[in-house]
Amino acid sequence: GAAEQEIAIPQAVLQPRPPQRLPEDSICRSPIAGLVIAVMATPGTTVARHQPVLVIEAMKMQNNVSPEVDGVVKAVHVAPGDAVKAGQILFELF
Repeated sequence: GAAEQEIAIPQAVLQPRPPQRLPEDSICRSPIAGLVIAVMATPGTTVARHQPVLVIEAMKMQNNVSPEVDGVVKAVHVAPGDAVKAGQILFELF
C-alpha cells in the first residue's frame, strides 16, 4: 500500500477546552416525585459535579440528587420532610 502522509495538527486543537456550561445547568430539578429526607448543602457551599446535595426517597429507595456542573450553591428551595414533584426546582448554583 501507499505510505500515509503526515498531517500537522495545530497545538490549539490538542489543548483540552473547558467544559461548556449552559444557563440551565445552574438549576437542579427533581428527577422524580418523592420526599426530601436530607439536605447536605447550604447557600455558599462549594459543590463538585455529581456530589450529592440532596437525598430524595421514592418507593422506599433513597436517591442522591447532584448537580451536573461544579459550582457554589446559591439557594436551596426544599427542606427535609418536603414532598417534591418531578421537575420541581430543588436548588440553584452560581
